[in-house]
Amino acid sequence: MIWVAEIGSAHRGEKSLAYELIRSAVEASATICKFQLGWSPEVEASLGLAPNPIRYAPNEWAETITKWCDSFGVEFMASIWSMQGLEAARRVGMKRYKIAHQIQDKDLIAAIASDGKPTLVSFVGEDLGRIEHLTAEELRGLTYVYCSNKYPTYPDDWKMPIWFGNTGYSDHSHGIAACLLAAA
Repeated sequence: MIWVAEIGSAHRGEKSLAYELIRSAVEASATICKFQLGWSPEVEASLGLAPNPIRYAPNEWAETITKWCDSFGVEFMASIWSMQGLEAARRVGMKRYKIAHQIQDKDLIAAIASDGKPTLVSFVGEDLGRIEHLTAEELRGLTYVYCSNKYPTYPDDWKMPIWFGNTGYSDHSHGIAACLLAAA
């Protein structure tokens, strides 16, 4: 089982906090620390969000985050939000990617899939249309994790549907209780 610590934007744009979150995730036995790469005003606008520069790790941090993760023996992974984010992930040799369920850029999804790296795709029911254009070869590296699309996610929202199976769970809960529930 892989255990992904969703650091996302919890670092609030502070490198020192990002470092501490990696250290704490490793202490809690995480095998992967996940950030977000490639946000831009255009990405935020496409999602109907007001600009917020602390929502993501700047692409320039990718090398530093990789070094920190390597020093702690944990894998660095990121949700890729733009071609610039994908280029940063490629530059540091990221082993696997994440595609968030909100991404609507089919060219970006195809570019991520074409790398042939294991890719986690958070999935909610209406997401099927995003991937139907991919070839069987591109679909081969994708693993779906059920995603609660409520931000933040609270205990009343911790519902992985029976039909989804046991592939994985993705949310933005506070603490680790939802992860423990999903693992159980």
